[in-house]
Amino acid sequence: MNQITFVLFSFNDAKRIKYLIRNVKNYGEVIVFDDHSEDNTQEVVESLGVKFIVRPKTLKRYIETEETLEFVKKHTQTSWIYWGWTDNLLTKNLLQKMEELAKQTKYKRIFLPVYTYMWGNIAHPIMKAKYPNFFMKEYVSFKDNYIHHFGDFLGKPEEELLLPYDPKAAIYHFSTYDVNKFVAAHMRYANEEAQYKFESKTRKFSLGYTFGSMLNYFRLFFLNGGWRIGVIGFLNGLLFMFFRLMVATRLYELEHGISVEGQEQAYGKAKEQILTEIENGQS
Repeated sequence: MNQITFVLFSFNDAKRIKYLIRNVKNYGEVIVFDDHSEDNTQEVVESLGVKFIVRPKTLKRYIETEETLEFVKKHTQTSWIYWGWTDNLLTKNLLQKMEELAKQTKYKRIFLPVYTYMWGNIAHPIMKAKYPNFFMKEYVSFKDNYIHHFGDFLGKPEEELLLPYDPKAAIYHFSTYDVNKFVAAHMRYANEEAQYKFESKTRKFSLGYTFGSMLNYFRLFFLNGGWRIGVIGFLNGLLFMFFRLMVATRLYELEHGISVEGQEQAYGKAKEQILTEIENGQS
């Protein structure tokens, strides 16, 4: 009997989802929750014998929401869920460890080690982190969740487990970007994060926090590993600094009511004044 459901999220992922399905299908049930793909993702998924479900659209497309979690729970039979994305693959040792953990009762949420690769380089990870994306579905809430975070744990602190970093027992995150995709995607992320901070009042704009977060991201994405891949690693560090700058700038704009429409209105007044002087001079 399956102990784990591998919940996989897709959008126009026909080219890469087959790798992840082949990766996990022998370790539990696999269900693909699709965000209205326009390519042949469904055909690929179903050809591999996996259930394909189109999930409801939400107002917060890039955030794990309680609405999405409840929808997933209705379609899963197991207590344990792996919440995953199509650019990740799991090593055999990690999958076997997850099988063992799904049989025990002490821990309810597990932080899995993740090694991220970028710019097509597979010799060295550009950073490492731990994601709490393996959990018992009744012990996690995504209510009021925000981008790049994984909700609230409903259990006790001692019921969480952080697995150690081990490249032989980890998620490999193959992140695919060029600069065009990076800027477009991270502008969406910046808008989501700034909007959350503005509405929740969890963070106000400050130059100190702006520069601090920029330097911290440069450390994460260059000094902690990106330097191994040379120039592109350095540029990657700068791009993530720019991402933090976009978040801070967008937060400043929200706090001060700055918008393109508002600027056009202000400029319109100045333009009318210039035109009035010219037109009055001609009359």
